[in-house]
Amino acid sequence: MLPLPLQLVAAAVLAGWCLQALLGAMQVRRFSKRLRRGERPSYAAFRPEAWVVVPFKGVDDEGVANLHALFQQDYGDYRLLLAVESEEDPAFRLLNEERAKFPRIRSEVVVAGPAPPFRGQKVHNQLAALRHALAGEGLDGPRPAPPRYRDERAWVFADSDAAANPAWLGNLVGPLSQRDKNAVTTGYRWLVPARGPGGRFRWGGRIASVINGQVATFASLERAAFAWGGSMAILEGTAEAGGLLERWERALSDDFQVTAVARSLGRRILFLPECLVESPVDMPLRSLLEFSRRQYLITRVHAPRFFYAVVAAVGFYVFAAASAWLLLLAAPWHRVGWLAAGAAAALLFVAGANRVRAAARRRVVRGLFGQQTAERLAPALRLDRWATTAVMALNLVLLLRGCVGRTIRWRGHGYRLRGPMEIERLSA
Repeated sequence: MLPLPLQLVAAAVLAGWCLQALLGAMQVRRFSKRLRRGERPSYAAFRPEAWVVVPFKGVDDEGVANLHALFQQDYGDYRLLLAVESEEDPAFRLLNEERAKFPRIRSEVVVAGPAPPFRGQKVHNQLAALRHALAGEGLDGPRPAPPRYRDERAWVFADSDAAANPAWLGNLVGPLSQRDKNAVTTGYRWLVPARGPGGRFRWGGRIASVINGQVATFASLERAAFAWGGSMAILEGTAEAGGLLERWERALSDDFQVTAVARSLGRRILFLPECLVESPVDMPLRSLLEFSRRQYLITRVHAPRFFYAVVAAVGFYVFAAASAWLLLLAAPWHRVGWLAAGAAAALLFVAGANRVRAAARRRVVRGLFGQQTAERLAPALRLDRWATTAVMALNLVLLLRGCVGRTIRWRGHGYRLRGPMEIERLSA
């Protein structure tokens, strides 16, 4: 028989696990209900000039469709700045061909050149695009000027693999009208499994989609912890006040530096569910290991307390689930009948909470992306509903891999992260 102190600890773990599952289900339900809100009239009236910066490296068929979506935004005055590293990138020719089909929308293709060893290529492309638009010269030298910043011009950032709906730009820019409160607006991605070789959905993509969906719907209803670079906006005057371009000088991550700007100014990052964007994903399990390690390692370097809090939360869930099963299986030998009954009740309660959470997440998908995308996500949503513990256990392994080392590979380049603004580009 287990000693009484251990029995009490086990009971507390089971109760905490049930509470964790309940809070998770409640959060996703609140998230789904928020989608029913319309845009505030004050937000809809705020439509300043917007520069939309999109870095590219190669373009596939879905990338072309995403590009067309950016040219078809329901927004009056905006300009697309499409940035590539080199004219040798296949995207350079294709972008020029595609933008010619939309002569009424201002757009330019900016060639950034290779990034210096202390800066990530994506950030370098974004810097080049903005400095080009600001009529700056010399990417790595002092800026002429000072440039003429406008407080009511919006800088908007998107990823090339994100599918934006026609209202995306207006939804993202509108809340910046409350400039004293909202420094940054942000959405997030929803990874949607795409068919790989042989027309099959690969397991790496499905699992990535489930984990990503958990992250997307656990964002705060008002104040986001971090901005996400594939769907975010900031007023030009706010960027200047927070020194965004200077922060990007020695950065790998664009969004963590935007997050730092908001925090330095004491203003919030407003999360907008309506600015979630579809992002196709097709990867084998090996690629999932690389992708997740990169994301988690970047998070650990830039936000260690947040990262380790996530590790602790996921670790507790897995530990509690394992404990519940062990108590249930050990009952005949260790005379812990009341604990076994509690473990069985906890397993049933958590399973029910997981079903409620998964159903709410399905409603979110249908509300945001429509029935067709919901059908593509059906296998991943079934995993979310029936295999939560297995997915959480795998995610814990991925998180622990992110606890080790400082080097990553990103879009063909290797980097060593010594700190949030101290990176080293590794030779090929």
